[in-house]
Amino acid sequence: SDKIRKAQTLAPSSEVAFVVGDAIEYYSSTHGKWIPAKVLRVKPNDVYDLDCKPDVPSDEVRARFQIGAVVQYFSASQKSWVSAKVLTLNANGTYNLDCKP
Repeated sequence: SDKIRKAQTLAPSSEVAFVVGDAIEYYSSTHGKWIPAKVLRVKPNDVYDLDCKPDVPSDEVRARFQIGAVVQYFSASQKSWVSAKVLTLNANGTYNLDCKP
């Protein structure tokens, strides 16, 4: 889901751009979930060839979080972003987090 992101830093953020070899996630509309993928080629206009599909637009890919990564999770109950740590990656592409409100 779009409710998890990299932890914010004090440095100004820029658009996430991936390079050849990056381990990322691709949203498969066929499978209805995020699946692991690897960038094979970067094309113009923010399009990627992945090991699972060619010509994928940037709005269908996201960073792949590693176990132990510090992230922020949008808490619906608190209506704000809270710090969390990735505990596990589930087979359906979701994460189990250690949320610290």
